[in-house]
Amino acid sequence: PSRLHKAQNGRVTIAFVGDLAGRPCRLNMHQAVKHNVIFAKYGPRDLCSDPSVPGGLALCWRSFMLQADINLAPIGTHPVSYRLFEALQQGSIPVHVYDQRGVFLPYAGTDADIHNGLGFVVPFAGLRNLTDWLQSDAFGPKDVIRMRQKILKYRDTHFTAQGVVLQLKKFFESGGLDKKSDIRCCVAIPEGPPCG
Repeated sequence: PSRLHKAQNGRVTIAFVGDLAGRPCRLNMHQAVKHNVIFAKYGPRDLCSDPSVPGGLALCWRSFMLQADINLAPIGTHPVSYRLFEALQQGSIPVHVYDQRGVFLPYAGTDADIHNGLGFVVPFAGLRNLTDWLQSDAFGPKDVIRMRQKILKYRDTHFTAQGVVLQLKKFFESGGLDKKSDIRCCVAIPEGPPCG
């Protein structure tokens, strides 16, 4: 399971794990925040030391994300972010970065919405200001711990595969009307080029 990490030297560490090549949104993100963010790329099967798991080895991207206090989760080819779910599944604080196509978040408008202290949502144009603020005296280790505790409260019931299946089951059993599920219907995701 994920552990709560304290920021070192009073500064919050912000990271992005992934490939930048051939992805205009990620390249733009890198240019905007390379002074504040640690970037890393690992192969999908690269293993690293990780004392938080049995056997002491884990996929490097997972270990790297857990070592950071905050992880960037930019939109992809479609205006959603698989990395957003990866971060929340392991108890990491995400920054969901979106473009002109808009924001499409899981569980929008519910207690499990990222806006409710589980992370941050920002357009690409505002990312640099957010990373500057996250590394200022206004945000620190106590904020990281508070946010991770809130993520862990919803992780098992909303962001793991089992939690998503549970939410879907409740949604379909009620015909989409039962407030016991935090799944909400939304408008269709618009098509268009990323970061266009």
